[in-house]
Formats: sequence, C-alpha cells, structure tokens
Amino acid sequence: MTAPEPATVPSGWRSWVAGARPRTLPAAVVPVLVGTACVAGEGDVSARRAIAAGIVALALQAGNPVRTTRMAELLWPDGPPARWEATVQSHVSRLRRALEPDRPPRATSTRLTTEGDAYVLHLAEDELDARRFERLAGEGRAALAAGHHSAALECFGRALQEWRGPVIAELAHPPIFEAEVNRLGELRVLTLEERAEAALASGQH
Repeated sequence: MTAPEPATVPSGWRSWVAGARPRTLPAAVVPVLVGTACVAGEGDVSARRAIAAGIVALALQAGNPVRTTRMAELLWPDGPPARWEATVQSHVSRLRRALEPDRPPRATSTRLTTEGDAYVLHLAEDELDARRFERLAGEGRAALAAGHHSAALECFGRALQEWRGPVIAELAHPPIFEAEVNRLGELRVLTLEERAEAALASGQH
C-alpha cells in the first residue's frame, strides 16, 4: 500500500472561514490538527479566528448539541454584540451551504441540524482529521499487538501525517476545548512512542 500524500487544508474551509463564497467542503471538512492554517485567507484575522472557533466547537462536539449561547461565548469572548443571534444564524447558514451545495433552497439540512436552541454537526468518521488520526492510530495499535510490525509502522506514519501543527493553534482554548485538546496531544505522544516501538521491532532504526 502506498502512503498518501500529506494532507492539506481544504480550500473550502479556507474560503468559509475567510468569509468568501462557500465552496463544497471535501473530506476533512473541519481540519483541527493544522496549526495556523485554519485561519488563512483574506479579511480580519480576529474575526476569522472567532468563526473558526465556533466551527471547531461544532466539530469537536460532532453528533452532540452545541447551544447558541455557547457559540456566542466562543465567537465573542468579550460579550456578544446586539442581534448576535442573527449573526450566529448567518454563520450557520453559510456552513450549511458549504456542507450541502446541492441541497435545494429551503430544504432542511441533514448535516448541520437545529435542536431547540442548539446546533448539531453530523460528520462521517473521515471528515474530521482528528478522528481520522485516531482511527489510523488505533489500527496501528491493533497491528502492533498482533505482531504485524510493518503494517503497524505504516498505520502510525499515516496517522501522524494528519498533524500539521498544534491542535487548533492560535485559537483560544475555552473549557469546551481543553479536555479534547489535552487528550489528542497525549494520544499523539503515545502514537510517536508506538511508532518507534514498531520501527525497532521491524528492524528499522
């Protein structure tokens, strides 16, 4: 099996965060392990970071509701502006168009749904780079335990390719992010150690 090219930040994500016309978002719809790349693009950096924080919150809580008041706290740490509810709805509408470009006007979104006063982002496993990292690392761990050292080494290498910087670097880490950021960081260290173990066992030094 040929190792994949190192992952890049989807152009659709850059366009959405930068406030440009939304494009279709490919696999890794929300890149989390990207360092500063998640705030690349034109426009005000602080505004892009605020929007990115809100979307990352939805992604890290994928499948679970994120209340609009929580979104407001992330978007405006110093307090929301007047009519902030309409601004949050506008951001969500743009993300929905990027997620589902072929959805007919006024049709209900199935990817980013509304539940009461909260939003739920529905992602497949490989649409989030952090989850893809976890899957590949888990496959490597299973191969290592089974004594398949070369396969384990490949899986660990592919998992670590997903990391292009600290988790959601340069975004504020409010409590909603802290536990997940720490967990992913610890898992990366473990994966590095296991890759070294697999390399040693397979005769690579």
